[in-house]
Order: sequence, then C-alpha cells, then structure tokens
Amino acid sequence: MKLQILMAVFVANFAFAGQTNFSPVDINEYHKEEVLRESKGLAPRFAKINKTKIDILNNQNAFQAQSMTTFRHIISSKTSVSLNLAFENIKLSANSKLSIFSKDLSTKVISFKAEDIKLSSLWTPVIESDELVVELVTPTEEIALNNVVISRVNQGFRKFSQSTLKSGSCNVDVACSESEGWEDQVNSVAVISVGGSTFCTGFMVNNTANDKKPLFMTAHHCEITK
Repeated sequence: MKLQILMAVFVANFAFAGQTNFSPVDINEYHKEEVLRESKGLAPRFAKINKTKIDILNNQNAFQAQSMTTFRHIISSKTSVSLNLAFENIKLSANSKLSIFSKDLSTKVISFKAEDIKLSSLWTPVIESDELVVELVTPTEEIALNNVVISRVNQGFRKFSQSTLKSGSCNVDVACSESEGWEDQVNSVAVISVGGSTFCTGFMVNNTANDKKPLFMTAHHCEITK
C-alpha cells in the first residue's frame, strides 16, 4: 500500500514537467532505405537523428521541496521502439543527480553524478521506450552550477542490432555448426552504437603486454578513423 502511494505521488509530479513531442518515424520508408544502404556495405541505422536544444533548467520544469529543486522534462516519440539522447557542454554540480527513465517506469533508471561526467558531451544508452523522462535533482543553491541541454534526440525505428539483411556470403553465421571450435573468438565480437543512430560491429583484442586493456577494433563499415 505504501509503495502504491509513493508511486502515485511520483507519477502525479509529472504534472510540473515540460514536454517535447516528436513526429512518428515512417518505419516502412526507413526500411526501404536500409535495404539499399546495407547492400552497399554501409553501417545500418536503427534511429532517426533529431538535432535540438532542450534546456532542462527551465522554470516550467521546476518543482521545489525544502532545499532541493527537481527539474523534469518528458521526451515523447509515439511509435518509436527506442530513444537515446545526447547532451552537449553538460555540467553537474557536486550534489546534483541527472536521471533518465521511461515515463511508465518499465525500464531501469539511469543516473549520472558529477564524477560520471568525463567529457563535455554525454550520450545515454539506448532505452526501449517511446517516452523518456529527463530529471535533474539539485540543491536549490547549486542550480546555477548546472548546465543540462539535450542536443540530440534519436528516434529508434527498429531494435538495436536488428539487421535488415542476412550475413554476407563471406561470413559464417555463428549460430551454425561451422562456428564450432571458434567459441572464444565469437565471444570477443560485439555490436556498438555510433552516434546513437547507427550500429556496427567490432571485436575485443589483446596486446603483447597481455595487460587486459579494453581495446576494441571496429569493422570497416563503422567508418571510425580516429
């Protein structure tokens, strides 16, 4: 009963949140484009890019309780299978916390503090939801020390790593018997996101020092040159 009351209060507080709505993605049209892209060996896309500028530190997003202020903004993209966000020139004060979660609370809350921000930009993981809540909780006296602006919203039109085409003729499907004896090598391969909109493959590699540094070599279609 207590949990239900807390959840009701939590959801009710969405009333003070701002909201940005994005038009649905034409999934059929993107599928046609992807068949052509992948036939050329280009990295497949899983999301549509939307460059934007959404300042979370907007008064319409604010809710104050005692010495703390909470800012919330909802990103809505109906029919999208996922969403992921980018923040540029992001700054968090020492006692602030930035959280991203699905509005229906069906996904795990992803949180960041000042010590988690290593660069001026921040990319969130891909979240399988069509509505996200971006929440900043900060001491009221530290509001001016924060800078939280969403610079990109990527709308997923297919699930991350879901390919349009089958493996090329030069590849061997690791689910088939031909891969027997290569289990260790198979485990080194992974799918990564590039720019929150395309996915490509690569593999973990060791070095001659055998010091287990996390080195990852990307495939040519990733077009990562640095």
